[in-house]
Amino acid sequence: MTTGVVTFSYQNWSAEYPELGLSVSSAQATGYFNRATLQLDNTPSSVVQDASIGGQRESLLYLLVSHLVVLGQRDPNQVGRVSDAAQGSVHVAFENAPATGTAAYYQQTRYGAEFWAATTGIRFGGRYYAPYQPFAVPSPDPTIPEPPAGV
Repeated sequence: MTTGVVTFSYQNWSAEYPELGLSVSSAQATGYFNRATLQLDNTPSSVVQDASIGGQRESLLYLLVSHLVVLGQRDPNQVGRVSDAAQGSVHVAFENAPATGTAAYYQQTRYGAEFWAATTGIRFGGRYYAPYQPFAVPSPDPTIPEPPAGV
């Protein structure tokens, strides 16, 4: 285990979400976990610092995995949520899938809605942003001192 990083455990995730664990393999769930880390920073500099087993970051990432599993189980031709349906002569209409990172995107599943609610305190302007990673840029003027590292 890398310090400050959540390592995916199919066994732990499928025990927490047995209704989904039966429908995807360990390899598939691991792939969804890797995609979840594109939406929630899983590095030591994440705004969600608790990366312990059962901690806040693991819980949030597992919610994202579950959200992605449910989205992945939908008909591949279905883009977005069902906005209208009929039975006689079968009619189904879909809304375009909302952009990742928006409330509408996460509220397509109960797991995404729970993730969205749980991340209220770490989102800015309604979106989650990974923490700023400053980098030193050498000053072109040698009389101007370099900023301290990490500023």
